[in-house]
Amino acid sequence: MQELPDGSGCFTMSLPLPSDHWIYAEDTSAPPRPVVPSFWKFIIQEHIKRAIKACTRQGKDMDFDPDALVMTICNNLLFPASLRIPY
Repeated sequence: MQELPDGSGCFTMSLPLPSDHWIYAEDTSAPPRPVVPSFWKFIIQEHIKRAIKACTRQGKDMDFDPDALVMTICNNLLFPASLRIPY
């Protein structure tokens, strides 16, 4: 546990995902249709890479939260920094 200057404390805990989490569900749907022009591919890839790095401490954590990853990707793609959705 990390003690903070004001006397409070915090810690990070990793729990396994529940067995019914969306990441384990069988994908039976059709692939999504593109919703942006193909020339945005590079920009979108860079945002996704940045989100993955943010959610995995620059690739150091292999145990990361897929829901946080999705939220981070959405925040980076859709909102300027001043309008980010809090977690």
